[in-house]
Amino acid sequence: MDARVKVFLLTACCLALFACAASEKSLGPDLDGPGSWGPLQDTVLLEDLELVETKIQNGQWHAYVRDPSGHTHDIIAGDFMGENTGRVLDIREDILVIIQIVQDGQGGYIEARVEFAKR
Repeated sequence: MDARVKVFLLTACCLALFACAASEKSLGPDLDGPGSWGPLQDTVLLEDLELVETKIQNGQWHAYVRDPSGHTHDIIAGDFMGENTGRVLDIREDILVIIQIVQDGQGGYIEARVEFAKR
């Protein structure tokens, strides 16, 4: 496995554990697959999600993303969403920048940058 992918995975795990530890309601992460690091992580394809709006709230960008069931999720940078362990790197006006881990066609994995925009 490429060293950058290992660093990404380790960082993702640390961020998820830190987020869970910071939450008063959390019982800790369930590290057993889809949804382990949030309701949109590897549970729904990006194409099935809709970016409703983005706005700055308390000095931080937030994105509001609607899932196929009609539930709207409040997303911030660092949250996981979509397939391929997608993680939100940046939120801008009307766009989310997501990094995913995908196969490179040679038996390895690479990071792919995806822009998720309002339709």
